[in-house]
Amino acid sequence: MITVRPMKNAETAKKYYTEHLARSEYYSQGCQSSVQWFGKGCARLGLEPGMEVSQEAFECLCDNLHPLTGEKLTVRHRSQDRRVCYDFVANAVKGVSLMVEFGGDHRLVELHERSSCVAMTEAESVAATRIRKGGADGERRTGEIVAARVTHHTSRALDPGLHTHFVVFNATWDSVENRWKALQTREMFDRINLFTQIYRSEMAAGLRKLGYQLRPTAHGFEIDGIPEELLERFSKRRKAILDAEKIVSGKIGKPLSNNARATLAQTTRDWKDLNQSPEEIRQYQLSQITAEELATLRSLVPKTNSSSAPAISQALSQAVEAPAVSAADAVSYARDHLFERKSVVPLYAFQQTAMAYSHGALKMEAIDEELARRSEFVEFEESLTTHEMIRREQEMLGLVNSGIGQSGPINPNVRTEVPLNREQKNALRSVMNSPDWVIGIRGVAGSGKTELLRSIAEGVSQVNRKAVVLAPTTAACDSLRQRGISWAATMQSFLALPEFQQQSRGAVLMVDEAGLISVGDMLQMLRVARTQNCRVALCGDTRQHTSVEAGDALRLLEERSAMQSADLLQNNRQKSHAYREAIDAFAAGNGILGLSRLDAIGALHEENDEASHSLAAGYLSSVTRGKSALIVSPTWREIQSITEDVRGALKEHNKLGQEDTLVENHTSLNWTRAQKRDLRNYRRGLVLGFHRSTAEIARGECLRVLETADQAMIAKKADGTQVKLTRKQADCFDVLESGKLPVATGEKLLLKGNLKTHGLINGKCVEVRAIRADGTLDLVGGRTIPPEFRTFTHGYCVTSMAAQGRTADHVYVSVRADSLAAANLNQFYV
Repeated sequence: MITVRPMKNAETAKKYYTEHLARSEYYSQGCQSSVQWFGKGCARLGLEPGMEVSQEAFECLCDNLHPLTGEKLTVRHRSQDRRVCYDFVANAVKGVSLMVEFGGDHRLVELHERSSCVAMTEAESVAATRIRKGGADGERRTGEIVAARVTHHTSRALDPGLHTHFVVFNATWDSVENRWKALQTREMFDRINLFTQIYRSEMAAGLRKLGYQLRPTAHGFEIDGIPEELLERFSKRRKAILDAEKIVSGKIGKPLSNNARATLAQTTRDWKDLNQSPEEIRQYQLSQITAEELATLRSLVPKTNSSSAPAISQALSQAVEAPAVSAADAVSYARDHLFERKSVVPLYAFQQTAMAYSHGALKMEAIDEELARRSEFVEFEESLTTHEMIRREQEMLGLVNSGIGQSGPINPNVRTEVPLNREQKNALRSVMNSPDWVIGIRGVAGSGKTELLRSIAEGVSQVNRKAVVLAPTTAACDSLRQRGISWAATMQSFLALPEFQQQSRGAVLMVDEAGLISVGDMLQMLRVARTQNCRVALCGDTRQHTSVEAGDALRLLEERSAMQSADLLQNNRQKSHAYREAIDAFAAGNGILGLSRLDAIGALHEENDEASHSLAAGYLSSVTRGKSALIVSPTWREIQSITEDVRGALKEHNKLGQEDTLVENHTSLNWTRAQKRDLRNYRRGLVLGFHRSTAEIARGECLRVLETADQAMIAKKADGTQVKLTRKQADCFDVLESGKLPVATGEKLLLKGNLKTHGLINGKCVEVRAIRADGTLDLVGGRTIPPEFRTFTHGYCVTSMAAQGRTADHVYVSVRADSLAAANLNQFYV
């Protein structure tokens, strides 16, 4: 795989060269590795790619100086927070490293270097710089980098670990402005997974041409025939990370996110031992492998008729047999996986997904050829969509437009007992007098949309029509019921039940939180409404979060259809005038003004590394005063840290039981249908949570995966019964990962699933009163969480998506500097 990390300190970067890059396998005694120039930008500096990098030239570029003349290179040079360079690292799979060191097949080093250069040449093609002249604010591709390349053979744990560093300096040539400028790496970072797949596909093709047999793994491939125990024995660095991950995930009760794993890998990394000679390292490695294992590895080196391994150049020129995965299958998988949740995807993301599906069997050229052959895709501005997605959007817009002015008023003489302000009354009259089949209700957060829906329902009933209120989630329905709309139902139940649709004939369908409805569901609902002669009112706020599935339906209707909307612009939620003005600025899309207003009233604090302690203290203060509190953060990495500190503060002040019980909990992996249908993705121990019954499995049951094969997998029920499952059942369950969550009496838990028989609703927060020996959790208020329901987590700190629709007396928002990329205006607004 290929990873990247920036380096911001020039002196650290210089030390990195002398103590790491230029040292041969981190050995001392003056052993040097060959550091070579790489990139098209080298020639402009009088440097030749492939030639050796001197320490003096490396240090000049670290200081933003021309390596030959010593003159300043880029015009702008910030001494503070300047990124000196970026360390891209291409890592070979462990089997390749073992075959080099123990199998003696040194051709694989050249294959690895060729493959990594192909991937980094692709990375170079999207190198860019910022445009600022004439008031512009954008980027321009330059396609040129200046980098130092070096290959090492060992890992930090001194195991065989073939990898190549590409240290890319923060300078690129802008041919339009005819000068050196700072390198903009956004697209390079965005495409890092694509570069990984390019590297893997080049390696896999080369290995097959050399005669090696490969087997697919969870994230790529391995050389077939190498014992798994041997791979693990020489993966001490990986084991150290996994051990640390196990400790951390045990504390927080859930698997770590990819970002959290990356952070953990950085914080657990040690410098390599610089005090051993090459021979000492070699003997250390040989001491860990038996003669029989050495013989096994050496027997895997492919031989020609002359009983010798073919030369690398000769082997790579040979044709290779057709890959096990076709380009057509890979493209179809990428289509099904990506367009389930996005209506438009970047071309590079599609290429990367298709290549990843092939586990190294397909190169990008094969994917591009298949894309060009297929007529179902529409490519524009390096993005992709499908004709089917466009057709669905156009049908949705057409249905709404065809109903403009085609209906009479619903109830022009509406009367309501619901207390409304002037704006709400105007909106009520607009809806009741509208001649349109579909009307929108556009309301900011806190404007009283629920009260308006109640008054609309009242007005509809006055003319002997039925009011049907729908919401996208069970939690949203529950919230509506608590506010007086007891008959609210989910959109999914309406779409799934023909009898529900028939009972709604002639009704007025009111859809709350319509911004969370996908294009597919919106289109299906509109078709049903047309068939059943229903009127439709769509109530929502496009400035909050949108649908998880593909298509931002409400925004499309607001911007591209003739749908008229009644506006609720007055925020009535915040009691403080100054605080309300800040939230109004966010609602208007002015994040800078919103933040400045929060700062003016002392609601914005810049914290150091102890921020989570401050949040914990604030949360404790709120609950001590009898107030409800909620902390919102954009990433699970932050949430995990904050939760640990909040629980510690609550325990210290006896607001939470002192003794933790480790309770099993399940975390959804959020797989798409395409991922669930690919049986290669499953591994022993994963949990299948069934939300739809099958012939052998009841809704609500959880099964544990035992083994998988090409066409089926075996899973075990709670009673030990084994069941065979195929791709056909993939739409019936969610894939979950099991963990251990520390739970104490008084614990706040956030429910992540539904169990209606016990009154458990996804998105709701509950409090634990007692913990039974069998895992049953008794809740405050009399409900229980039975042992078979395990989809919950701690409820002190959540993402903004989980916070949408929830209310609390005190809300704390935490965004760390390294999480800013995961935050946006919608999240602050929610």
